[in-house]
Amino acid sequence: SLDKYLASSSSTVFFGHKNWDLVINVMKGIQMAVGRCAAEAPRPISVFDFGVKEKYTLIAGQKMYKNSRGHPPTGVDLDARSCRFVDYAPFVFNKLREHFGIRNEDYVHSIGPGNMISNLMLGSLSSLSEQGSEGKSGSFFYITSDGLYMVKTLHREEHKQLRAILPQYFHHITSAGKSSRNGNKPDTLLTWILGCHVIRLSKHSKIGADKIYLVVMNNILNSDLSLPLKFDLKGSWTGRKHSLAERQKAKVTLKDVDFTEMKQKIRVGPERKAQLMASIRRDCHFLEELQLIDYSLLIGIHKHSDHGESIMSSVMSLTSEQSGFDTVKEDDNHPNHVPVFREYHGGMRSEDGKETYVMGIIDFLTMYNRRKKAERVLKTIQYLDNRGISVQPPKKYAHRFIEFFEKHII
Repeated sequence: SLDKYLASSSSTVFFGHKNWDLVINVMKGIQMAVGRCAAEAPRPISVFDFGVKEKYTLIAGQKMYKNSRGHPPTGVDLDARSCRFVDYAPFVFNKLREHFGIRNEDYVHSIGPGNMISNLMLGSLSSLSEQGSEGKSGSFFYITSDGLYMVKTLHREEHKQLRAILPQYFHHITSAGKSSRNGNKPDTLLTWILGCHVIRLSKHSKIGADKIYLVVMNNILNSDLSLPLKFDLKGSWTGRKHSLAERQKAKVTLKDVDFTEMKQKIRVGPERKAQLMASIRRDCHFLEELQLIDYSLLIGIHKHSDHGESIMSSVMSLTSEQSGFDTVKEDDNHPNHVPVFREYHGGMRSEDGKETYVMGIIDFLTMYNRRKKAERVLKTIQYLDNRGISVQPPKKYAHRFIEFFEKHII
């Protein structure tokens, strides 16, 4: 089955790895899709762009044929050696990448097959790092070797949800930080979604003709600073705790109760707290309007040593270059704008200079539907607590999320 094939253990993908063919096909598909979109003449975005999908056929060891209209070499068994790659709303995601200041050639260099092949030729096996989700979704993701991007699998319902909310997401993202009648709109902490794809392998492949739903997004925790302490925070408390032994593990992502019991705070001072909370409120109200829940703030914390303070402060101006894509493309309303929570090495320096927080809101594609309502009833019976469990109606979920950070950002 697909779930068994896409094992959730952390590993490095290299030639001969069981997922090598899958990853190379994803890379080739993205490379071709981005190249085709880049060749399109500049124009304003239209409502029709959100519903477009481009289909490609990829032939193992041969060139790619769009919509199967090309003529493969004689003797090539298309059914046995091909896979289908679908690129959703390519022009929309191209505009989003433009908004974030990501050039198509840099994007393809990070995600495309050329980078992986180059690394292999140089003897490096760290082209892509495969990791399983620590959450309950069962998804897996790949992190590119430069640390900038993640290719993540989604469930079919999440993929469908993303396509449904894409117009609203596009407007929310591109209007963040821009001037309006009431002053500048707050920046957004939401994950940058940079591509939406489906790949379907041949029925003769190891996993059959299953569809694999994928998105490409920025790596929230990309920074040149080490982030040994990581938290996934939802504002809930039931089942949101690790044991003391688990807390000592090197790569564990801790949760809400761990955060409070360890007396951790986000110490940024009143002025920057106001800016950060404005962004959290705007994002939460946006997700509430779309009836979305289960999102969390992923935060990595770097502890500065006293010896390194003067060195670290001397390189603050290098933030955008080193984090890869912190500087938004310049335009009339958005001149080289960097959000306050990404201004220092892709993160936010604490007021006392002892910590840096790298953060963003992730996993926001879960609809509060009948299944989630039933889950809430069952968990309320199980835990005898309908306030502390993670699943809540959108309004209550957003309120609790905001309340948690009002208390823990100081």
